[in-house]
Amino acid sequence: MSGFEVVGVVLGTIPLVISAIEHYERVARTVQILRRRAKVMHALARSLRTEQRILENTCETLLGGVVPADCVKPLLAEPFGPLWQDDKISLEVERRLDYTTEDFKDLVESIKEALQELRVKLDLGSDMEVKEGSVVGKRALLKIAANAVNISQHEDAVNKIADANRKLEMLLAGNLRNETLRKRTFGGKLSGLLQTVTRSIYNALRLSLPCGCAQSHSVHLGLPVLPLIGKGQDVERTVRKLDFHVTFANEPQRFRDQSHTTWAWEEVLLRMLELPRENKRKQPVHVRPTPKAKRLNLSKRRVGFAEDATPRLQDLTLQAANHGEGELIRPEGDLAEFPQLSNLCESFNRKPQSAIYGYIADGSANPSPKFGVYYPTSSDNSDPCLTVSLSSLLDQSPRPPPLSWRHRIAAVVAASLLHLHGTPWIPSKLASKDVYFIRRHGKVEYDQVFVTTKPENSSAVYDGGGDDSASYDGNPSLHALGVLLMEVMLWKSIYDFWDDVKSKYSHTPAHVFLNIRSDNGFRRTSSVLERIGFSGGQAYRDAVEHCIKCDLRCDFESLDNEEFRDAVYHYVVAPLQDAARIATVPMISGKGRFACTA
Repeated sequence: MSGFEVVGVVLGTIPLVISAIEHYERVARTVQILRRRAKVMHALARSLRTEQRILENTCETLLGGVVPADCVKPLLAEPFGPLWQDDKISLEVERRLDYTTEDFKDLVESIKEALQELRVKLDLGSDMEVKEGSVVGKRALLKIAANAVNISQHEDAVNKIADANRKLEMLLAGNLRNETLRKRTFGGKLSGLLQTVTRSIYNALRLSLPCGCAQSHSVHLGLPVLPLIGKGQDVERTVRKLDFHVTFANEPQRFRDQSHTTWAWEEVLLRMLELPRENKRKQPVHVRPTPKAKRLNLSKRRVGFAEDATPRLQDLTLQAANHGEGELIRPEGDLAEFPQLSNLCESFNRKPQSAIYGYIADGSANPSPKFGVYYPTSSDNSDPCLTVSLSSLLDQSPRPPPLSWRHRIAAVVAASLLHLHGTPWIPSKLASKDVYFIRRHGKVEYDQVFVTTKPENSSAVYDGGGDDSASYDGNPSLHALGVLLMEVMLWKSIYDFWDDVKSKYSHTPAHVFLNIRSDNGFRRTSSVLERIGFSGGQAYRDAVEHCIKCDLRCDFESLDNEEFRDAVYHYVVAPLQDAARIATVPMISGKGRFACTA
């Protein structure tokens, strides 16, 4: 039995011990000489009941922010039972307790031992029932008299339980106080690793596209969503096990057929052979072209696009996924046995003899990080699908996705602002036109969020057309994120929030339209925040408000500044992640399985 399961045993045992004490109390009240002792027994039962409630409150506090409030009751009905064994819940509980997990278990074990002492002194059977012989005639009176005389020993056991309970409360309170700092430290390390890895992937892809058509390649990156990392797990090891899903657009017939009616795609997966070293140098900001939504027509590992008369950019879709989901046939052995792919276009024209094409390398680093290029075996390549931007979805005004998905989209996008800052994947001001989804079988897949960039053959940096940061009250990237979060929750463009606004202000920049220093801008912002609080909850509203006002109490409002990044995580990213986790945590109720959607 694990330490956590002992909590359930303890909480199940205490009521039985209380029942036995109350039984002795009732008998004692029938005997004149023992009536005074009956009051002491009553106080003992009351003390045990109080300690039971304290332990239940500790368990409830432990679950706070891990599961929705309306899902706590069934979990408390069977503490650390089957409902608690869900991967998300158990990992979050252990991560919350952190290095005090073993201390928590030891204290619960001491409560169990104290209850065992009471069981023996109260002459209870192993099933915690009062023995039949202890309630009959003179034996009953003698046994009750002995228990009454030794009531001080019983109080010692209760005091041990109370002491362990107080220590459990103190341990949990300390962990809750330090939880934000631990998350911030963890998030900082994670962001640094993801920035380094995704930048290296970008370089490796760019250097492996020396073909003459390289200028027509573009990249969609699935924003990385890491699995929950439990206590003691290595962050680097987890990042290293990520697979990056790539769908590469390659058209060998492009220059022969000038109609541009068909684009061929290849689908691969990238896996890190080793983590690239973090580059401490300041990276240039890339401002990327923003292609419109493109129609795909899949057929036998090929994707066809219906195009208009203007040539579009071909696409490379990249998505981070976790190992072990059956989406990849990965050969055993070292990547050194396979060739380095110097030209991906040519490589994709040849069917690989095994599950791996070879590997690509980031030659801009020393040593050069390598990424294995595999092909997936379970992807659905037989039906038409469409890549569509969030802005297109908002303009089309379809039915919004469930609230739980909107929370998740918001959390993923907000975290990626920190995780991918300074890389070519995230623009300086992320907007709905930069966020993409895939539509398959006529249905948009909201579980995958993509952004896009263009792998150049040179190190040239896109010219953003000047720095307009002086026209913002705070940080431009944070303000743009706030606007995007508004649109995600209300599932409308900001210019559609009011019936009489779109035609008049459709070309007005968002930071001007929602300028809180102007009367109209303040009224607009306040009304939107009120609606967001109604739909997404107070935590979501507060996160958006912090983005718009940039009131993070930092001297330097730059994402290159560590203090400012920490503040963004604390006031924006962490609350959104908590809201998304609560909205999507899976639960088990009886024999059925359901997801809480907040």
